[in-house]
Amino acid sequence: MVAQQLAEKWPEIVQAGASAFGNVDNMVLLNGADGMVDLFPKALTMGGTGGARQK
Repeated sequence: MVAQQLAEKWPEIVQAGASAFGNVDNMVLLNGADGMVDLFPKALTMGGTGGARQK
């Protein structure tokens, strides 16, 4: 049941996470792929509220 609901909402979830990066001009990851794995869940929790550090 939860997996089905998650699958149905996945486009909205991804859009919310991506919107957190909408105003970011440059991003430097110091730990490569591990950094990306850590970054996306944090972006999803920010929900595009501008919590991402911006220049």
